[in-house]
Amino acid sequence: MARRVFVLLNSGAGTLRDGDGEAFVASIEEALTTAGHQVEVALVPGDEIQGRLDDRLSRDPPEAVIVGGGDGTVSSMAAALCDTGIALGVLPLGTMNLFARSLGMPLDLEQALDALANGEVRKVDMGEVNGRLFTHHVSMGLQPRLVAMREKADYGSRAGKIFATFRALLTVMRRPPRLMVKVTLEGAIFDLTTPALVVSNNLFGPDHLPYADALDQGILGIYICTSHSPADVAQVTLEALLGHWHARDRVKTLSAKSMTVERRNRRRRRIVATVDGELVTLEGAIEMKIRPGCLTVLAPAAGGHEP
Repeated sequence: MARRVFVLLNSGAGTLRDGDGEAFVASIEEALTTAGHQVEVALVPGDEIQGRLDDRLSRDPPEAVIVGGGDGTVSSMAAALCDTGIALGVLPLGTMNLFARSLGMPLDLEQALDALANGEVRKVDMGEVNGRLFTHHVSMGLQPRLVAMREKADYGSRAGKIFATFRALLTVMRRPPRLMVKVTLEGAIFDLTTPALVVSNNLFGPDHLPYADALDQGILGIYICTSHSPADVAQVTLEALLGHWHARDRVKTLSAKSMTVERRNRRRRRIVATVDGELVTLEGAIEMKIRPGCLTVLAPAAGGHEP
């Protein structure tokens, strides 16, 4: 099916920053026009992507928007397209590309272009936290502290970012945080003390990086680290990267359609969290819920490539 496609590329994404952006734009135009689509490609800095999308949506809405960037860029574009019926396609140009993996996108860029050029439209869920939409997860405790430390480092490449992440991780592991909250889970209320709480858009699948194998199950995945031992927390983190954490007793897994988290100490009402990797400060009671089928996506056709 031929579509009017608007392609937005983050010029600061590692893949483009280290390569030939103009050549990549030409390859996108060729792949999509050959498949019969009408194409416009914009290569812009990350801080201009939202404005460029808003402008295009206000004057000439396309039938599909393909975004090239990391998970943070993809998350913001997904939030903008939620409930519009405009299909979101993802070119995996980031470090982890977790949402792209959930969609079954090939990580090889040539294969990804072919998958998008010949892809199919379907509906997937998003999560919502205090009115903000997310594609992948909300994290409290360990990850926000790690991200805050990493962002203080000076890195100018994907390799530098990875090195800064591991350096921050080693520092945080020496003294894991203690998150003390009250949780309301579909009517049940309980106190929780944990170094790490993660809430995901659908349940993460086993035996790979933490991302959902299906984004249309209509539930939040809830992951609670049950040990405060630095060694245990370090092992859980390593197992998450290897895909084996789901089988261990140091992580408790729950699921729900909605939940509320708030500090037990009412004088400290703020919780620093990450939403799809971005540091945010959440005030008071944190309301999270699943938004079933609110996002239209352009994904590989059934039976296509699996990452």
